[in-house]
Amino acid sequence: MWKNTLALGFLCLSASILVQTVAPAFARTGKTSFGTNPAFSKSQYTSGSVETLTAVVGQERVITDIYLSAQPNYDLEAIITTSGGAEIGRFKTWNYNGHSSGPYNVSLESGLRVPEGEDLILTFNGNGAYTVSGYLSHP
Repeated sequence: MWKNTLALGFLCLSASILVQTVAPAFARTGKTSFGTNPAFSKSQYTSGSVETLTAVVGQERVITDIYLSAQPNYDLEAIITTSGGAEIGRFKTWNYNGHSSGPYNVSLESGLRVPEGEDLILTFNGNGAYTVSGYLSHP
């Protein structure tokens, strides 16, 4: 009986030493935004153009909404790239002879991210109206 009690005592001692050696968890802190990100939006009629939204110091751009509407008998394509050369999105709509894809309107759940320090380049091919909008965030 005394051997069982001694074994149980050593087991409890070993378990308590193991628990004492586990390091406590700490939250990593950094730049956290609580819903105060400024929004941006660019909208106009285009007949084929390139628009550049310059980088904002210390913040990334996140595109969340894209709207394209082609003029009758035209199509409208938007190619979204960064100044680093990465293509992050390509969207197209058309409107030919009464057969239209309709206006293209998308809200992106996670958004298209433009890294800090890089410009956003919007290249449009065709004729129509567009709106590109989103918000600025801390990287």
